[in-house]
Amino acid sequence: MDIFDSHKALKAKFVYTAEEIDYWKLWPKDAVVRDDCDGFSLNLVLRHFGEFWKPILTGKATLYHCQYWGVGHMVVKIGNYYCDNISAIPFSAIPPGYTNFSKYNPLTVLFGFYGFKSKWRYHLLKWISKI
Repeated sequence: MDIFDSHKALKAKFVYTAEEIDYWKLWPKDAVVRDDCDGFSLNLVLRHFGEFWKPILTGKATLYHCQYWGVGHMVVKIGNYYCDNISAIPFSAIPPGYTNFSKYNPLTVLFGFYGFKSKWRYHLLKWISKI
């Protein structure tokens, strides 16, 4: 399956859902993904390659934080194409509105899952908000 097919298949099962407290997660391969731009990019890697960490560690997939018309956003670059939940198809040239690209290195991605964007942080912040 090429990146265009993978992108189209995930978009068909993706429902944009803003998160009250953002955290990163991978969804089961056949599940409907109810998530935000982070979830789309992370899960596109998983669904395109059939695994997550190997393409991240080998550079076959690269995650980027950027701005989309001034709002924080995540895209993934697979091969020569950038992909996200907003675009209709993967793009090789950066379209208007996308600025300030900052690459997540593999260590940052690991720390995202187990630190600043982790599920335990999410539960801790939810608990604190009830106090």
